[in-house]
Amino acid sequence: MMSLKQRLRRAKYNRSFNVNARSILNGIQANLSKQDRALCDAYAIDVLGSRAYAPWLYIYSVTAGGFREGWIPDNYYGQYVVLRTSYKGLASKRALGARFFGNDHFPDLAYCVDGTFVAASGEVLHADALMKLLFDRSDKVIFKSDNSLQGLGIRFFTKAKFDVDTLKIIGNGVFQHVIRQHDIFDPLSSNSLTTLRFTTAINDQGVASVRGSFLRFGRAEDTHIKSATMIKVPFDRETGCASDLGYLPDWNRITRHPDTGGLFAGIQIPNFDACVALVTQLHRRFPFIQCLGWDVAIDQDGHPHVLEWNNGHNEIKFGEATQGPCFRDLDWADRWRTS
Repeated sequence: MMSLKQRLRRAKYNRSFNVNARSILNGIQANLSKQDRALCDAYAIDVLGSRAYAPWLYIYSVTAGGFREGWIPDNYYGQYVVLRTSYKGLASKRALGARFFGNDHFPDLAYCVDGTFVAASGEVLHADALMKLLFDRSDKVIFKSDNSLQGLGIRFFTKAKFDVDTLKIIGNGVFQHVIRQHDIFDPLSSNSLTTLRFTTAINDQGVASVRGSFLRFGRAEDTHIKSATMIKVPFDRETGCASDLGYLPDWNRITRHPDTGGLFAGIQIPNFDACVALVTQLHRRFPFIQCLGWDVAIDQDGHPHVLEWNNGHNEIKFGEATQGPCFRDLDWADRWRTS
């Protein structure tokens, strides 16, 4: 039996998610049918335990063209799956990725941890050695702060304007080399690096698989992907072929990039099988968390690079709406809810 404090905390949590959901639903140029609304309400109450989980089901239904049993609302995922995961939050510490998964898969060059600079190989660096390492291949590097989300906490440094003392003030994070993206993405977005978001899950038998997949394009004024402005385009998780529909941050649909005019239809992810093999292989190395998110970039030669991984409240709602239900076989609706 939940205490009053627990009930109030849960209500506040759901309210924060559902304000966003209702705002999105009001802005989508489509109607939710009475039948689908009733099905969402019934599923939220009877299966998930509360009508507070219905608003995200409304969005899924409008996006998918009808209700589908087995969906996991975003607030349910955060409340039961994420918060009850023992090892959540490790990915926010940028220096741990290469330690868990190996240097070959990340574009990491070095880390700043509590004022100490450490190479991806594990060697502690003084200022001159850090400069040499960072700018040996290029005049520009990227720095990503720990605990940064939604494209925030990302900075670009050039050799001429690099200052060690400033970095110590900024705090912990990772330096990564700049990746030149595959040419196939340039007609849509050439200013910021196009990334692929994979959501993987691992079952009780240790089998890891891709459950959600979409492209993320920046806008013309963006130097990197930002949640507030990015465009999402689902691609088939079996073939790597992109949808002809993209989605703006408000979930309205488009068929072309609004700045470049590039069409989404016909995009085939380069070296797609290698991308899938990489993220599922890495998830098997870290089976302690059932669901992980991966941001992958593909370079000019078709090689995939893991820019970052997420083992907290990673993105599932877009995949659920456009490709789901993605997790029905994992029984999250029953497995995680105890009250």
